Formats: sequence, structure tokens, C-alpha cells
Amino acid sequence: MKKCSRCGGTFGSENFIKSKSFLFDGLLPICNSCIGDELKRNDFKWEYVDKICQLADIPFLPREWERIKEMNLPETAFSQYAQIF
Repeated sequence: MKKCSRCGGTFGSENFIKSKSFLFDGLLPICNSCIGDELKRNDFKWEYVDKICQLADIPFLPREWERIKEMNLPETAFSQYAQIF
């Protein structure tokens, strides 16, 4: 179980993006739902998606991001994208 540093909810690890970054404990500190909300607030702009990818230490491939976003609900697309990379 892990607590989201944004909404304060406690969720299982499947509700957090895995991260290779040494800055985190293997998971981003913000839950998938909060990340989806932030991306929505920022109109899913590539610059914002790229910044989250950088924090998670995963590559940002715009073509793949757009493909996955079209195949999923936009709010859940980033967690799907991150699972692939």
C-alpha cells in the first residue's frame, strides 16, 4: 500500500506508475488517477507528458503516446503508456 502525495488516498502499488528513477522508491509518489487529472488539466500537451516521463525515467515517444491515448480513455492512457515502457 502506498499513499498518494497529491490526493492523500492509499492504494495498492498497481495504482502508481513504476519508475526507474533513483529519486523514488520504484513508484511515482502520485497515483495514476491524479496523474490523469493533471494531464487532462493541461490538455494532454506533449511537453507536460514528456515532463512526467522524465520524472519517471521512461522515454517519451510522441507517436506511441498518441496511439495509446486514442486506444484508451485519455485520463488512463498514461498508466497504459508507462506499463509498456
